[in-house]
Amino acid sequence: MTETKDQQVTLWQGEVATAVRIAGEGKPLVFLHGEHGLQWDPLLDALAKSYRVLAPLHPGTDGKHPDAVRALRTLSDLVICYDEMFEALGLEHAVVVGHGFGAMVAAEIAATYPKFVDRLVLICPFGLWRDDAPVGNFMMLDPPALMKKTFADTDGPLARATIAHLSNLMSDPDAAAMHLWTTGCTGHYLWPLSDKGLGKRIHRIQAPSLVVWGRKDGIVPAVYAEEFGRRIKNAKVEIIENAGHLPHLEQPEAVTKVVGRFLRA
Repeated sequence: MTETKDQQVTLWQGEVATAVRIAGEGKPLVFLHGEHGLQWDPLLDALAKSYRVLAPLHPGTDGKHPDAVRALRTLSDLVICYDEMFEALGLEHAVVVGHGFGAMVAAEIAATYPKFVDRLVLICPFGLWRDDAPVGNFMMLDPPALMKKTFADTDGPLARATIAHLSNLMSDPDAAAMHLWTTGCTGHYLWPLSDKGLGKRIHRIQAPSLVVWGRKDGIVPAVYAEEFGRRIKNAKVEIIENAGHLPHLEQPEAVTKVVGRFLRA
């Protein structure tokens, strides 16, 4: 696995300190995680061979800044935080890749600051321009139901590791409280979301875009990935077989191949 380093970035006049994991050299690439916080996975390993990859924790989701979380009431507020983060990191433009909730934020950044985003990759993006987007309460599912929606292989190593992680959380009150707090902070953006205007702004995205979707994703229905593909200019959709909501973890080689081909084009 690629050696990474963490950098702290202070935002909102010192109210929020956000961690950014960095690896690689070359052109900057920002990776926005889903709802589970900082991770480093095989896709990022592959991207770090050609790019300087920066993977920030979503501002306000570390469980340490409740006042900041309450202040971040809309997706637009969060995007403004990211703009401040990019300035602090010295980024004038970058490739932006996002998964799940992070993909929705990535699309919002590309719509709000089109000159910042060179290329845009959305992996299983949430389609929250619709009031009935059925993604708000999936974290409330019991582990077997959550595994069925999340993974193509519900008996595979990723699913087993996730169930073990959830079991460990439940046996550790402090860890469980932190997990629920972080999930709650993320859910603050997800459901209900007071700003669902991305559909009105998505036409502003100018960057060449790729939408990647796991065929067996039970959390984000295919219609949402296809909708992004229709609404964004110059967008293409790639379907990853034998993958669910985490295609870059279940099928990292397949996702690396389609994302690498798109970024080299």
